[in-house]
Amino acid sequence: MQDYAMSTWQCMLLLAGTPPAIVQALNAAVNKAAADSDLQKQFSAQGVQLQQSTPQQLETRLRADIPKWLKVARAAGVEPE
Repeated sequence: MQDYAMSTWQCMLLLAGTPPAIVQALNAAVNKAAADSDLQKQFSAQGVQLQQSTPQQLETRLRADIPKWLKVARAAGVEPE
């Protein structure tokens, strides 16, 4: 399928209904780690770029990515197993 570019990325997902205070505390801890210059250098040496975000930014990205990749999978004839 043309007009698609892909890169890999990782995120932390929690169970639906996780209390907002826990979500915010984990997000703050992950963002603090991602901001650490020594950690950034270690990951950068492996070709990994650390980025900070909010739970809302992740939700926006997932809501945009899921339909896009569903379309690609269907066009390629990929079926759920």
